[in-house]
Amino acid sequence: ERAVGSGVMALVALPLGEAAKAIAPYGGRLSIGVENSPGSTVLSGDPDALAELLGALERRGVWVRKTRVDLAFHSAHMDPVLGELGSRLADLRPGDTRVPYFSTVTGRREEGPRLDAAYWVSNVREPVRFATAIQALAEEGFDRYLELGPHPVLVPAIEDTLRHLGRAGVALAS
Repeated sequence: ERAVGSGVMALVALPLGEAAKAIAPYGGRLSIGVENSPGSTVLSGDPDALAELLGALERRGVWVRKTRVDLAFHSAHMDPVLGELGSRLADLRPGDTRVPYFSTVTGRREEGPRLDAAYWVSNVREPVRFATAIQALAEEGFDRYLELGPHPVLVPAIEDTLRHLGRAGVALAS
């Protein structure tokens, strides 16, 4: 709640490397929020800086879309809440995983005990490595994906990642 209204996010049709170059001139005012797919990235940060960059990208013909959130997850805007979040989760003692767990924080398979307070603090601050996690799943032979959520939006990112990898697969939304 303390971070609401302080920042914004937007999806841009740029690969991660190009998105990182685009935000570089803005210093800590903009961050990579999500490595969505090989062809799209979510940017996060200050509303004025993001508006300026989105305008410049649109003038270059890059597809952009602001998200419907009024906070900048995965950016410096989350820094003020990280300490309290870590404190509140300090007693968390995760157990072993019963099913394979692929993290969008690390982009790889993780074991349950690793999902401690520090992990969840990283989840709020660090970029979401969604495309890397989908790649890790595909490399382990997974080919069916179900997005569960009230507003499913990731099926195209899954499909784009699989297509980029030359992998067959099915992605469905709830």
